[in-house]
Amino acid sequence: HAPVSPAGEPVVTLVYGARIADADEWHREATEARRAIHVESSSTSIDRDDEAPSPKEEDDARRAEAIHFVGRCRGATLVSERSSVVEAIHVEADVVELEFPEGAFSHPSTRANERSVAWLRRRLREVAATTDATRGVHLLELYCGAANHTVALAPACRAVTAVEVDATLVAAARRNLERNGVTNAVAVAADAGRFSKRLERRLRAAEQRRRAAATASTGADDDDTGARASLKCEDPRFDAILVDPPRRGLDAATLQLLAHFDHVLYVSCNPAALRADALALATHRLVAFAALDAFPSTPHLECLAHFVKRDVVDDPTVGFSDR
Repeated sequence: HAPVSPAGEPVVTLVYGARIADADEWHREATEARRAIHVESSSTSIDRDDEAPSPKEEDDARRAEAIHFVGRCRGATLVSERSSVVEAIHVEADVVELEFPEGAFSHPSTRANERSVAWLRRRLREVAATTDATRGVHLLELYCGAANHTVALAPACRAVTAVEVDATLVAAARRNLERNGVTNAVAVAADAGRFSKRLERRLRAAEQRRRAAATASTGADDDDTGARASLKCEDPRFDAILVDPPRRGLDAATLQLLAHFDHVLYVSCNPAALRADALALATHRLVAFAALDAFPSTPHLECLAHFVKRDVVDDPTVGFSDR
């Protein structure tokens, strides 16, 4: 796992077909390998007595000395000092530091990642412009991973509730929130599909209560006050949802949940899966879209989409930018 930002330190994972017989010997050899890599990378500056090493050479030497090894075999994992990579990205005027555990996904292109989260921030500002400005945006995020989006988007929100099923990633997400001083976000350990089912039932029940209250107060079913199935529920009150699902796209339960949200932000590296989910989301209209070639020489393309509920986007008093 090689970091793509200069501040990172690489992690090399060694996978063995047989058990590691002597853990102490493995640690000694890992230490020697780290030293050998450092000496080799530093040899250019050592041999050149006539001039001092350049800042880049000094940085390369520091990073080589800080290389970390992970040894994996059946039933055991050995770590030489650390098993995570720390990346630094710039989002507008902010610098965000993120820890990614060994084996976890991290963006292969720092620049594409920065542009992606900056685009999402702009969309959330659009959402804030259509909601109660004194309250701010409460964002629900599914498939949050190690909180790459969570940390970067928290400044644009009143609150963020981030959901991830992998316990290792949830722990990393919580450390990343703390590392960056984010106090308005929480990482929740839950399966996205099950979480979506539970929340969808609550929202459906809240909608039925609103319909009943509107009918009782007016004597008729008023579409403008009671029938809108948006997420203006009592607790919690979400204003938008962000999903960054696996390449296969969203499951049926999560797709059903999206229908309750006025604003849906969708991140996908599989345009075909995004297209299928967009067609299934008949309650919404696409108002903004961006594509980033974050995976050169592969069929994958990072796609960013902002869907808005049709009765919201068709409201002549509400305007959205397509940028």
